[in-house]
Amino acid sequence: MGPLLGIGTSLAVSVLLGVLVGRWADGHWGRRPLFTILGAMLGLVAGMYNFVRTVMSKRS
Repeated sequence: MGPLLGIGTSLAVSVLLGVLVGRWADGHWGRRPLFTILGAMLGLVAGMYNFVRTVMSKRS
């Protein structure tokens, strides 16, 4: 049950890290908001992958 409690936090942290890296890249290369959006999407995909993997492993 323990790993399932951290799924929401893990998803939020993945998206937040993606946004932060995207904002840094936007500031570095001056392409606002391109990298912020890409970072958020990449973080969401990574978080959802981790979510599904965790739920499926606990199901069996």
